[in-house]
Amino acid sequence: MDLKVNPKFNKGELLNLYAALGRKDELENYDCFRKSLKKSYVIAAYDQGRLAGLVNAISDNATTVYVKDLLISPNFDKSKVGKFLIEHLKSYYKAVPKIIISTSDTDTSELVLLKSVGFEEQDQKILEYS
Repeated sequence: MDLKVNPKFNKGELLNLYAALGRKDELENYDCFRKSLKKSYVIAAYDQGRLAGLVNAISDNATTVYVKDLLISPNFDKSKVGKFLIEHLKSYYKAVPKIIISTSDTDTSELVLLKSVGFEEQDQKILEYS
């Protein structure tokens, strides 16, 4: 598996990944989405030239890292790709004491994956303003 940091994605590979995960509507405003990627730290995993997954995060580089997305194509081993991405993210932000990621209440495999790489569940509510 190959790692690319802040890669230049082509639109097709991103559309394929998001569509495979049922999240294609998040790319409706593709230009805005591309801007958001440019402002974050992105790690992509490729297997034989195919996008297997990505993680993108933002940080103040002192206290906290916020993971916006951890996306793994259903065509690849979620545990293997997820661990690969998270371990590289943790290594990059090793000086930052806290990494926060929110998960879906329905995706237990993501919770198991994150616990396997050292994350702990917190009793917190997440609020959103749109």
